[in-house]
Amino acid sequence: MAKVYTFGNRKGGVAKTTTTAALSYLLSLRGYRVLATEVDSQGHLAEMLTLKSSKDFAGMTVFEAIQAGNVKPYVHNVTEGLDLLPANNSLAQLQDWLYKKGNLPRNVRPQEALKRALAPVQEEYDYILIDTPPALNDELINALTAATHIIGCTETSKPSMTGLINFFEIVKEVKESVNPDLRLCGVLATMLDARRTDAQTVLLRLEMDYDNLLFKTIIKRGAAIGRLYMLGFDETKNHELHAALKQFIPLVKEVLERE
Repeated sequence: MAKVYTFGNRKGGVAKTTTTAALSYLLSLRGYRVLATEVDSQGHLAEMLTLKSSKDFAGMTVFEAIQAGNVKPYVHNVTEGLDLLPANNSLAQLQDWLYKKGNLPRNVRPQEALKRALAPVQEEYDYILIDTPPALNDELINALTAATHIIGCTETSKPSMTGLINFFEIVKEVKESVNPDLRLCGVLATMLDARRTDAQTVLLRLEMDYDNLLFKTIIKRGAAIGRLYMLGFDETKNHELHAALKQFIPLVKEVLERE
């Protein structure tokens, strides 16, 4: 049975997509079967992992998978051990589709649509990692309902820390209402600029507020990480890949130890 990790923050630009992509790739290198999924209509996870436009996946995305109630026909292979369930602008139609009478079986609530679609492949993967939008919408609620574990990502800035607090409030509501087994795996500090005193102050606050929940791994700003979106995860084409992923390697170990 796959463990399902959802990554989130109510603020954008906190490296959720980069973290989802990096952990998906690194877990696959360890021999795990991984499905990287996104429920953000921008489609940045798909673009980062494949270097294709999200438009290239028209008709073969998470939206169609939810409609079909089965993600299997819509999965795209990226590398050995790593598959992708992409998103694009079609996902903007999700809300209207979810609440139109007759689209879902009577025993499936709108917030359970993604969980229903993932069910047929639960035994085919060890890990399913879900990238989410910052907005409070049906996509985010579905990702939390489908999850077994939550990882909060936060840039070392006050707005991002506020976004994390707001995200965890939603996690709490979902846990209490539809997903009682949902577990908080940890908090990841990202995009740290160690030269800035304000960033160091926020990091200290995160350590105080989250204590052992805060991963020891801290992702610092780096040019190689920033260029992953342009250069991707093919080491024959991205000669900076090792440098980009170096910071994420200890995070994989921490995540596995916390299961």
